[in-house]
Amino acid sequence: MNIKLTLDSTCDMPAELLERFGIVGVVPLGVVMGDTVRPDGSFHPSEIYAYDEKYKKLPSTSAVNVAEFTDFFKKHTEDGSAVVHISISSGISASYQSGITAAKDFKNVYVVDGKQLSTGTSLLALHARDILNVNPGIPPAELAKTLSALGEQKVQCSFCIDTIRYLYKNGRCSALSLLGANLLRLHPSIHMKSGVNKVGAKYRGKMPSVISKYIEDLKKDNPDYDNTRCFITYSFGTPQEVIDAAYAKTRELFDFKEILETTAGSTITCHCGKGTLGLLFLNK
Repeated sequence: MNIKLTLDSTCDMPAELLERFGIVGVVPLGVVMGDTVRPDGSFHPSEIYAYDEKYKKLPSTSAVNVAEFTDFFKKHTEDGSAVVHISISSGISASYQSGITAAKDFKNVYVVDGKQLSTGTSLLALHARDILNVNPGIPPAELAKTLSALGEQKVQCSFCIDTIRYLYKNGRCSALSLLGANLLRLHPSIHMKSGVNKVGAKYRGKMPSVISKYIEDLKKDNPDYDNTRCFITYSFGTPQEVIDAAYAKTRELFDFKEILETTAGSTITCHCGKGTLGLLFLNK
């Protein structure tokens, strides 16, 4: 049976990478701007910043609903294919549960709780493609089970935040934390643990040096990593010197065969803001 791999729009993968790795579909979350819900991916993330500047508040985000998933799964199973869909973590979005509910109406649709966000879920999809290249006859249920365990245990998904103002505006930190971070010029790292965001180390200084220290800490904490590939993923507007620092330190400390670069989409941008950058990869 042919197996199609799908993701939701928080995967932060550009069209050329989706095509290259055979990811056949992406279902969009919603971005709520006033009275309008716009599909993630239908507009440039810079509009998030413009909306914030104009209205002094951030857009909110909405999960994929059951009806949207039903239409999405119907489209991709009409030819008799099975679908393995990798979702943003159930701990931070209702999209996974909507997908599970919709999948009950289909014989061969399997929804994986990725336990990750952004290119953390993309890593699972690319690993799934690696498995299918070696073992094209793997049953879809077995592939989904393998990816579920991998998402729970082996994905290093984290980001370093330039400013926590966006976290504050989304209700994810207090005014006191915002004040303290601004006074001390702190740049926290955010790590996905057990499917939810946890605050990690807090760094001080200019972002290029902060990113270098963040990547040094990742190497110390993840010595047994899979060197197949990694993602350097950042929000739109991140200075080039910060991106260059990430590349330089990654190449110095790791020996990834491939470094994939992506820009965060609108859903992720709503929550992290400008200047956010993460290095994401699998452990063995």
